Amino acid sequence: VLAKGDLDFGTGGWAASVANAVQRGFPVKVIADGGASYPGFSWQAITVRKDLFDQGKIRSIADLKGKKVAVTAVQTMSRYFAPLLSEAKLTLKDIDFIPLSLPDTVAAYANKSIDAAFQMEPLLSQTLANGFAVRLKAVSEYRPGFQASIVLASPQFLENKDVANRWMVAYVKGIRSYLDTVSSGKGVDELIATISKYTPVKDKAIYEMMLKEKTMVGFNPNGYANKDTLGADTEHFLAEGYIKEKVDINSMVDNSLADYAVQKLGKQ
Repeated sequence: VLAKGDLDFGTGGWAASVANAVQRGFPVKVIADGGASYPGFSWQAITVRKDLFDQGKIRSIADLKGKKVAVTAVQTMSRYFAPLLSEAKLTLKDIDFIPLSLPDTVAAYANKSIDAAFQMEPLLSQTLANGFAVRLKAVSEYRPGFQASIVLASPQFLENKDVANRWMVAYVKGIRSYLDTVSSGKGVDELIATISKYTPVKDKAIYEMMLKEKTMVGFNPNGYANKDTLGADTEHFLAEGYIKEKVDINSMVDNSLADYAVQKLGKQ
């Protein structure tokens, strides 16, 4: 859809499908950070069913061997598990991955049909608040700066440089305003109202918990996508056979718009 110009840009998780599209000649580009796990922003984590943790049955990544672990999509989510499994001398094949949507994961925990899961905020904190699960490992602990989500742009959008540059300036201003609110606490009620409007979690207390526990979504204040983690994940996709040919991450990331925004706004 982006490649055809039906959309100007969109956000989503970094997946092998993006690299495969580029290899097939679709000229989409990563232009900005869409959400990352920086220290102090632990919004993504591998969680474990609370009763299994309390009983000592799952206390480490190694204990996940043979267990049912919920993920939204195995191909995309495998990049979150691969480094930890390697340390535990396990592979992706040692885990029984169960594809579930994020809301369905909460229900699966409630009826004890899964043992563990990969979760994101705000459903992560909702799950913990309900006593269904506990955190096993936050992504920010083992992959600081991990680029979870990206902003992709169509070639048509990038061709209109003036509009694209002005959009990026506005986007970076928005990121900085959000980060200022998270760090200072000023304007929190408005922030929570805005976020809850577009997510399935409406309970204000959940977002207050996220702010207190420092589990809000992180962003690069200059808008740049983290090419280091994107490149590492592309190598993972290649090793697992999700993409067939090596891809140069530099050919897929266009930092020129972020460069322009930083030039106008200053670097943080």
